[in-house]
Amino acid sequence: MSLKRVLHYAMIGFVLGIATQAQAATSQVEMLREMFRKPASEWKQVMQESRALLDANFFENVEKRVRWGIENNHVDDAFRFAMVGDFGSEVKGRPANYRIDLAELFLKAENRTMTGQIVDNILLTSPGTPAARRAMYLRGELYEMDKQLYQAHQAFRELAESGYKPADTWYKAGQISLFIQEEKRGLEELKRAKEAGNLEAGVLYEKLVRQLQGDWTTSFEPLPNREGIDTRTGVQTPAVKDAASLVAEAKKYTEDGDLDSALSRYREAYSMNPADPDVVRGYGALLYRRATLEEAQKFLDQALQANPTDAELYRIRANTLERLYDRKKDRNLLKQALEDYKKGLELSPTHSFMLMEYERAKAK
Repeated sequence: MSLKRVLHYAMIGFVLGIATQAQAATSQVEMLREMFRKPASEWKQVMQESRALLDANFFENVEKRVRWGIENNHVDDAFRFAMVGDFGSEVKGRPANYRIDLAELFLKAENRTMTGQIVDNILLTSPGTPAARRAMYLRGELYEMDKQLYQAHQAFRELAESGYKPADTWYKAGQISLFIQEEKRGLEELKRAKEAGNLEAGVLYEKLVRQLQGDWTTSFEPLPNREGIDTRTGVQTPAVKDAASLVAEAKKYTEDGDLDSALSRYREAYSMNPADPDVVRGYGALLYRRATLEEAQKFLDQALQANPTDAELYRIRANTLERLYDRKKDRNLLKQALEDYKKGLELSPTHSFMLMEYERAKAK
């Protein structure tokens, strides 16, 4: 082979090598930047090309980021990183439970809107996975809560027939059938739930069989009232509001995107207990999130005078000052933000997100 041909093939190999390296990021941060520039439908492909970067440390950081998003009312950020964790887990053959765990958390917090959005996202992007079956169960519960009983029955029956938690799903389907007066079908479904080991279904089934045989001394209860309201009177005893319950309401309103209602709850909670760290942090973070930056800075200045060792308050004020700098291009604002990040890191040196934000601000 001539030297010219050898060089020709070597050049082809070199170019192909560069092209191959360009397909895969060389660091986790680089991979995430590239991925977030693309639509979510392409995220799995990006991570597949950089699968060597998906190590235990990567998934640990994803979990921290999801948890931080929830704790700091950044719901969209938590959901985005839950998607990252799930898609990365699917690439690596790991259990992909970040989104479904998040959905169940929101359902416990009675945030049906966010639960439904996550459930639908799982069913759309990860069909046929174990998480999708859990998501279908939650979808059935949401239908049931919204009194969409036909759709709820369909979801539970489909799961039962596929063998997913048959004791529970056949029982759910049977309860709904009885409630909509499909007695024959309901009996058959309760019997299946009983055979799968559901004791409650067994008791209810036996009662109904006795009724059909002429014993009307027993009765069954309809579906529970999900709203906790007395179905006989329509009255619900109002809860006594304290700062903690107001903060819980504020967080729920924040999750639902109703920031004005959330702010009114935080203001009320702050007037009741201005020394409560949860109240102060939540109030300051919400002012920042609503982009009322001057008001947020004024509030945080006052809060830090009363709480000079609270790392999270320094972080929130640093976020606020950094964003004010982005608006006004006043270098003094950026300098103050950097000082706050540094102070926060001195108080909480292992706060990984604050370190990332500090590095970001330094690059400006």
